[in-house]
Amino acid sequence: MSDIENPTGDTRPIGVFDSGLGGLTVARAIATALPHESVYYFGDTKRCPYGTRTEDEVRSFALQAGRWLSKHDVKIMVIACNTATAAALRLAQQVLDVPVIGVIAPGARAAINSTRTRRVGVLATNLTIRSILPASTHMARASCSATQAPVMLAVRVPPSA
Repeated sequence: MSDIENPTGDTRPIGVFDSGLGGLTVARAIATALPHESVYYFGDTKRCPYGTRTEDEVRSFALQAGRWLSKHDVKIMVIACNTATAAALRLAQQVLDVPVIGVIAPGARAAINSTRTRRVGVLATNLTIRSILPASTHMARASCSATQAPVMLAVRVPPSA
């Protein structure tokens, strides 16, 4: 492993947290971009979906996941859930003993950089929609418009037989 791929030589894993399995796409993107890094994934499938939960509940769940990942000695925590990012990112950054990043601002930047029409559609939980307003300032600076539509439960997966 070169110093460029891991300049600090820190071999601890990157912790990824999501309310379920959707964050596996974030974990896969990390593994693809940083192939010499290990990824430790925590999917809270017991309490998902988070979109129907209160902000306090989601904040509590995110801090619990962060403390659990911290006990497993991760070097950084990625909150891969938009709703958890909206509810808990700032608090997690203040109280957890590892650096914490979320996915809303990077997602907004990716949307801005990939649009040809300068229009972006956003399907999200109510909690996430409320938090997108700061991210929308990035879009405004890039002359983009965002259409926001809250979704309580986008897909219902039937139990397996």
